[in-house]
Amino acid sequence: MNWLCMHRGERLLRKGWFIRQVSLLAGFFLVVSAARVIAQETYTADTALQTRYAAVHGRVGFLGGNATAGLEGWVYPLQIFRGLQLSFHFVGASSEIASAPLLRHIEYTPTTIERTYAGADFTVRETLFVPQNLPGAILTYVVDSKRPIQIAIRFVPVLDMMWPVATGGQEIHWLPDTNAYLLDEPTQRFHALLGSPDTVLHDDLINTNMPLTSEHVLRMTLGAAKTVHVFMAADTHGAKETHDLYERLISNAATLEVDATQQQRQRAENAMRIETPSAEVNKALAWSELALDQAWVCNPTLGCGLVAGYGPSRGLARRPQYAWFFAGDALTAMHALLLTGDFVRARDTLLFLMRYQDPHNGMMWHEMSQSASYVNWARDYPYMFPHVDITFQFIATLGEYASATGDTQFLKNHWSNIESAYQYCSSLIDPADGLPKVPVGKEGSDEQEHPREELALAVAWVRASEAYANIAELTGHADLVQLARVASLRASKAIPAHFWNGQRKFWSSGILKDGQPEEAMHLPPPASFLLLDPSQQKEVLDRIASPKFETPWGTRGVSSASKTFDPSSYATGSVWATSTATAAIELWQGDRPNEAWKVWSTLLPWLKLDAMGHIHETLSGSSFRPQIESVPEQTWSSSMFVASFLQGVLGEQLDAVQHRLTLEPNLPAEWSYLSVQRLHVGDTTMDVTIRCFEDRIELQVRSKGVPVELAFKPMLPAGAKFTMAQADQQRVMNAMQQGRERVSIPVLIKPDGETHVVSVAYQIIR
Repeated sequence: MNWLCMHRGERLLRKGWFIRQVSLLAGFFLVVSAARVIAQETYTADTALQTRYAAVHGRVGFLGGNATAGLEGWVYPLQIFRGLQLSFHFVGASSEIASAPLLRHIEYTPTTIERTYAGADFTVRETLFVPQNLPGAILTYVVDSKRPIQIAIRFVPVLDMMWPVATGGQEIHWLPDTNAYLLDEPTQRFHALLGSPDTVLHDDLINTNMPLTSEHVLRMTLGAAKTVHVFMAADTHGAKETHDLYERLISNAATLEVDATQQQRQRAENAMRIETPSAEVNKALAWSELALDQAWVCNPTLGCGLVAGYGPSRGLARRPQYAWFFAGDALTAMHALLLTGDFVRARDTLLFLMRYQDPHNGMMWHEMSQSASYVNWARDYPYMFPHVDITFQFIATLGEYASATGDTQFLKNHWSNIESAYQYCSSLIDPADGLPKVPVGKEGSDEQEHPREELALAVAWVRASEAYANIAELTGHADLVQLARVASLRASKAIPAHFWNGQRKFWSSGILKDGQPEEAMHLPPPASFLLLDPSQQKEVLDRIASPKFETPWGTRGVSSASKTFDPSSYATGSVWATSTATAAIELWQGDRPNEAWKVWSTLLPWLKLDAMGHIHETLSGSSFRPQIESVPEQTWSSSMFVASFLQGVLGEQLDAVQHRLTLEPNLPAEWSYLSVQRLHVGDTTMDVTIRCFEDRIELQVRSKGVPVELAFKPMLPAGAKFTMAQADQQRVMNAMQQGRERVSIPVLIKPDGETHVVSVAYQIIR
C-alpha cells in the first residue's frame, strides 16, 4: 500500500494545466478559510457532565472545576474561592433545586465555557469568562422561564496563597453599596470582591471562632429571559485597585468578552494552521496549539512563563494540580513552540527559565509554586533543584532553538547562562566511561527507583554536548567546539554497551545503586534509537509496537511484561500521552509509518475524554479512563501531540542557521493532501501543501523572507519506481532515490510570493 498517499484514480486532474493550477490555489484558500473558522470552533460535551472538568483561562488567573465539586477561582498567586455551585428555586416556593443533576451539556470555546441546565419548565445558561489580562472573572446567567427564578450562588471564601505557602487572619465583609463580599487579611496585601449588582439577598455575617471556610450564599432574582452577572476581582496591591477593577468589570463586561474573542481570532490567524482531510485531526491540532497558549500565565512577582497544566485542587489543598511552573514541562513544550513557529513565546520561555537558574553552579530549576516569591523557595522547600536531568534538557533545547530560529544573537547575549549550565552537566560526567552519574541527594527523571545511572540522562548528555558544540561554534567559541563533540561521540558509543540488555533484547532504563539494571522496561527516549545497530533497532521497534506497550488507547510508559508493572500506578504501568507521542516518533524514525500513525491516532479520543479540547496527563494501563492522579489539562500532553504530528506526518526538520528545511512526509494512506500554513524557518514564512495523485506526489510552496534550501523527501507507494522530479516544470537532475521507497529532491525556494511546485513522478510496477 502507498502510505504517503492512497493510490487514487485522479486522472481528471492530469488532463489540463488549468485544472491543476485551480487545484493549487484551492489548496491555499482552503487553509486560509480554515484558519478563520477554527478560531470560533467549539467542543460540546453531553456525557459525564457532573465530573467533567471545565476551565477558562486568563494570563493572570482562571476559573476551573466541575459540577459536583464546584468551581474554584484564582488570581495568581491567590485562590479566591472554592466550591462555587448553583441552585434554583421559583419565587414563592420553599424548595431549592440542585443544579448539578440538571446539567445537560457543556460547550467549550477558546474564550468561554457555557454550561446549560434544564429543569422541567426552565433553562439556565451559565457562561464562564476570564479576561485575558485582568485579575478577575465574570459569570453570566441567562434564564428562559415563564416564572421568575432565584439563583443561589454558594461558595467557600478562601483568599489564600497557592500551596504550600499560606497566609492567615482572613476576614469577609458585606459591602451594601457595592453589593459584594469583600475578602481581605490583616496585612492588607490581598483583597478580593465577589458579588453582583443583581443580588437581592445575601447571607448575614456573624462573629464566629470558626475559620473562614463556612459557606455564604448570594441570591439573585431572575425573571424570564433576564441576564445577570456575577463578578470576581482581586489584587495584590491595595483595596482601591480591587474596587476599581470590580467596577471596570461591571461597566465593560460585554466589551471584554468581545475583545477576548477578537484576540483569540488574531492568535489563530497568526498561528500555524494545519489542514488535512480529517476534520477531527484539524480540530484536535488547533485546540492543542490553543492549550499551549492557555498555559502562558503571568505572575505579578515571578514573571511570565508556561504552567504545566490545570486541574481541580484536591481536598483543602490550594494547588490546582499543575498550574504552577515546571521547567522540564516548559522545555518539553518548547518542541511544539519551535515546530509551530512561535519563536517569540519560545524565546520568552527560555528567558523565564534562565531567570531562576542557580547562580552558584548553573543548575536549572525544577518547579515553583505561584507563591514562591513570598518565601525563600530555594532554601526552605525541596522543590527547586532536585532534578539534574533538566539542565541537560535545557542545553539540548537551546540547540533546537538555534536550529529553528537562527537567533545567534540570543545565544551570544546569554552565553554565561549556557556556559554555566554546560559546566554543571560536565561536572556529573564519570571520566571512566564518559557518561553522567546522578549525585547523592539528587534525582534524574526516575523518581521511583532512583537509579544512579539513567539511559534517558545519558542520551540527554549526547544531545546536550552536541548542542553545546553547535552553540559554541555559532557564538565564536571555537576552542570549545571539538571538546564537546568528542564528549558527545564518546557517550554515543558507550551507551549501547552500558545500557543494552542482550538477554531481554531491549534497553535497561537505569543502573541501580547496587549496580543491577532496573527491572522495569521503560519506553526509551527517541534519540536512543539512532545509537543502535539495525538489528537492535528492529528489536526495539518490535517490542514498542507489541501489546506489551501498546493499548487501543495509547502507549504504556512501562511494558506489561515488567515484574513491577501495575496498570493503576502513575509511573509503572499507566498510559501516558507523552509516551504515546514518543512511541509514534520512534516508529516514524524506523520507517514504520503505518504503525506510527495507528499509535498517534489513539490520542484523538483523549481530547473528548474529560476537559474537551485538552489532553490528560495519563490514563490507566488497563482501561480508557484517567489514572487517579492525572491532570485533565496537561500542557506537555498537548505539546507532544502537536510536535509528534509535525515530526512524523509532515516530517518537519528546521535548520534556520543554514536556511534549510527538510520535509519527509508520511501521510496516512487515506489522505490525498496535507496543508500547513505559516511554517517558519527562521525569518522565512512558508505555506506548504502536499498533494497525492495517481502517478505523482506534488509539493506546493509559497514563501516570504529569505531563500530556503528545501529537501523534499516523500515516500513512494509500495512497488513504485521513481521516474522523474520537476521543480516549476523544470526537471531536477540531482534527485535521488534513498532506499526502496523514499526520494530526495533538493530545491531552492525563492521568497517571491509565487506558488512553486515540486513534483515527484513514479510508475507502479505490476
